[in-house]
Amino acid sequence: MVVHDLAFKHFPKQISWHQRWHYQQFTPKFLQKATRVITVSEFSKKDIEQQYPHINKSIKVVPGAAREGFKPLSWEEKEQVKMSYTPEGNEYFICVGGISPRKNLLNVLKAFSLFKKWHKTNMKLVIAGRLAWNYAVFLQKLKTFKYKEEVILTGYIQEEALQKLTAAAYASIYVSNYEGFGLPMVEAMQAGVPVIAGKNSSMIEVGDTAALYADPQNPKEIAEYMQLLYRDEQYRKVYIDRGLERAQLYSWDAAATAFWKEIMATVTVSA
Repeated sequence: MVVHDLAFKHFPKQISWHQRWHYQQFTPKFLQKATRVITVSEFSKKDIEQQYPHINKSIKVVPGAAREGFKPLSWEEKEQVKMSYTPEGNEYFICVGGISPRKNLLNVLKAFSLFKKWHKTNMKLVIAGRLAWNYAVFLQKLKTFKYKEEVILTGYIQEEALQKLTAAAYASIYVSNYEGFGLPMVEAMQAGVPVIAGKNSSMIEVGDTAALYADPQNPKEIAEYMQLLYRDEQYRKVYIDRGLERAQLYSWDAAATAFWKEIMATVTVSA
């Protein structure tokens, strides 16, 4: 059995009633029946052990990884992407993920608002993701947002387009309230984009010293990191380089090998 995270236990009101009921009913039952349990981070492993202490099973951690298409772009390629998604080929911060309460996008808007007040710049905010559960709350707030014309919603975006959109970004903002792994962090780092992540759940485990970490509930702190990257190109380059190095630790080949090993061990036990 693979368990990515237990977000439904920590933020039950941030998913639909149907999803919450399904996870609450079946997760403990399936954990009890499973021969082996796999998860994506040490954080999630500890979370499972704490939330379900009666599940006396060894839990294997197999981290995810970014697809090979997430890679740095040339200057010309970046300019082409920026011209495709912004009015005048503007620089932009990117947030990747579905529009739902758990992604904490209202605080990202507040942080972006502070950043725009501090700097008279044409920087945009691109939110790349589908409309997910309870998205209407965010859209309603966006209607009255002072800088709404500076915010670009792409909606659902194909993988290849997302790879380029990520790689052309000035920085990635990923301050979700809770993540079992946080794949967009690795995707951005592998693409040569500095990351501002949430100081919670699995984020620090995934990024270590290769990302900047802000309190997701503190828009001013998020904005201050946006400002640091914007004002100091050398500082930004440090995190680009650290991210590229950190991303090398995550490989789909290694993940597939580890996953296959667990499958074969399960088959052997069951035989």
